[in-house]
Amino acid sequence: VQFNRDFNPEFIRGGNTAIPLSGYYVSPDFFSMFSFSLSEGNPATALAKPFSLVITKASAKKLFGNEKALGKVIEVKGLGDFEVTGVLNDYHRSHLLFDVLASFNTISALENKGILNNTGLQDWGPRTNYYTYVLFQEGKQSSDLDFLLNQIAESQNKKEEATATVAYSFQNLKAIPGSDYENEIGLVWGYLTMGVFFVLSLLVLLPACFNYTNISIARALKRAKEIGLRKVSGGESKNILIQMILETVILAVISLLGAILIFIAIRTEFMKMIVEGSRSFDFEISPLTFFVFLVFAIGVGIVAGIFPALYFSKLNPIETLRNSSSSGKLSKVNVRKGLIVFQFALSLVFILGVGIMVKQYQYALNFDYGFQKENILEIPINGANAEVLKTELSSHAEITAIAMSSSIPGSWQSSAAWVKFPEQDDSLQVYQMFIDEQYLNCLELKLLAGTNFTSSHSKNEEYIIVNEEFLNTFQIATTTEALDHAFIVDGDKTLRILGVVKNFNHMPLRENISSFFFRYDPTKMAFIHAKLSSQDINSTLAQIEQTWSTVVPDQKFEPTFLDAELEESLISFRSMMKIFGFLGAMAIIISCLGLLAVAISTSESRLKEMGIRKVMGATVPDLAISLSKGFVKLIVIAILIATPFTYLFFDQLFLRVHHFRTAIGFTEIGGSILFLCILVLFTIGSQTLKVARVNPVDTLKIE
Repeated sequence: VQFNRDFNPEFIRGGNTAIPLSGYYVSPDFFSMFSFSLSEGNPATALAKPFSLVITKASAKKLFGNEKALGKVIEVKGLGDFEVTGVLNDYHRSHLLFDVLASFNTISALENKGILNNTGLQDWGPRTNYYTYVLFQEGKQSSDLDFLLNQIAESQNKKEEATATVAYSFQNLKAIPGSDYENEIGLVWGYLTMGVFFVLSLLVLLPACFNYTNISIARALKRAKEIGLRKVSGGESKNILIQMILETVILAVISLLGAILIFIAIRTEFMKMIVEGSRSFDFEISPLTFFVFLVFAIGVGIVAGIFPALYFSKLNPIETLRNSSSSGKLSKVNVRKGLIVFQFALSLVFILGVGIMVKQYQYALNFDYGFQKENILEIPINGANAEVLKTELSSHAEITAIAMSSSIPGSWQSSAAWVKFPEQDDSLQVYQMFIDEQYLNCLELKLLAGTNFTSSHSKNEEYIIVNEEFLNTFQIATTTEALDHAFIVDGDKTLRILGVVKNFNHMPLRENISSFFFRYDPTKMAFIHAKLSSQDINSTLAQIEQTWSTVVPDQKFEPTFLDAELEESLISFRSMMKIFGFLGAMAIIISCLGLLAVAISTSESRLKEMGIRKVMGATVPDLAISLSKGFVKLIVIAILIATPFTYLFFDQLFLRVHHFRTAIGFTEIGGSILFLCILVLFTIGSQTLKVARVNPVDTLKIE
């Protein structure tokens, strides 16, 4: 089955109203290979003829309302009329994300009509938008056809026009969601991402297991007498071993039930972080999922309980009944100290991470993109008559300027074109945007040289307006020298430089400012930008919506503000802050509980010592300091380890993927350390003060 992902049609409804949908061109055997089903139409013939169209139920509702869709002919903007030959049942989960499917032979038909050019049907390069799915017979495997792929590669590499050496291989369908390939079809959830989540989860889970082991052994003295009596009464070591492990497994299973409740609570929020998450991922707890995690919980219980179980099962009953167990020595083991250091170092990493990302997020929100972003209303044209809509909106007094463009600045929506000097063969890829003559003034972009577009330029495209980086890319020394320079764009169009604008962030902040130019073509406009000056935004929006309803009665009014759109591009930061915050909270709680347990154990083992010190004249603060200083040293070590590690990780690795970023300063580092210290002092302070205030008479009389 052949795929092409370039089918992103705008369906014309109600005169000039266009409804954009997304989909693929696919060959006729699509329904023979995949398990998608039709509620209307014949799957064997639905995609056989050119200009055939299969749409989902949701898309049919959007296009035709309650009317029957099968057999309807509908116009696709720029491509012609298509016939609906099938209606697809809404599918639950797939790596293929689409609203409509068009027959694959439509591409050839459009190419023959001259509607599409350079479709790439003969392009065997590795970066095309064509995909081929192969279903093997039972018992056969992909290696049986490797020789054929090698033959194709050899024939392509021998061609005179070949500019690169290519090779072909099969990819298992199940490997697609975790693929690291570029230009994958559908939603890809790479192995690296899954690995990061898995490691973060383990970093929270393993300290909890260590804490249980630590606390169990710390309480060994109280448990030892029970074990000793059972052994004296005839209890066998293996029975005691099984009992101890079962206790831990039961705790782990109870924890699993708690985890399910937490999972249900956070599931919806997590799905919001993933683009098309509900269509690609199934977050329902199936019987199989529950069984797998039940086995995992039992395994965690065994891992956490095996060491205490072995320790208790090997205790000498005589020594335990005489209180001579070696459990007291275990309170000084370096493993316990190392665990405390590790846990609080991890907690500080999470706290610092959240602080650093919050600062970067605030920096991005207040960043100067080089254009006006406040009070700019973005209105998708959606196939409406752009000039009529622009004229009608201009009559509103609250709109001080109005312009049109093909995309939203500062987002990923800019397209790209291949550009070269007329006398050269090699082209360079340059980002582009189509605008009208009002755009530069509306968004307050600074023109360094030359002139702006005028309405006369809309008839025949002759000029481009470039940014400063464009001059650097093509090695043009000055802005004035650049004027009237000619370039070949997309292989067949000669355009000259009309003006030069000051660099601005036409892409999100994670990307550096690259070579860019503006073009003027009224047919490419997709957004109206309206600059508002109003004391009552809600009232102004209501008036604009009324105008919209008059001009485009069949289309929903869906405006956004430019600054809100730019903020939405920072969704990755918001998601990471939520994830780090949630995991950090869990890590901190586990660390504090572990520290509290160790503090209680240590305090109980030093009750007599504290009593003697008090009799000798020590004050409550003296005793509290004596009990706490050992823990404070461990926390200081954790801080010394975590601070440089976190700084290097975020500065050298994480934030390096964002070109425009803020420096990591003392405020977030100092604030994070202070927050951790307050938590630690609160955790151990409550216990140490309690022990320090105990009457020495009550502790010294204990035999």
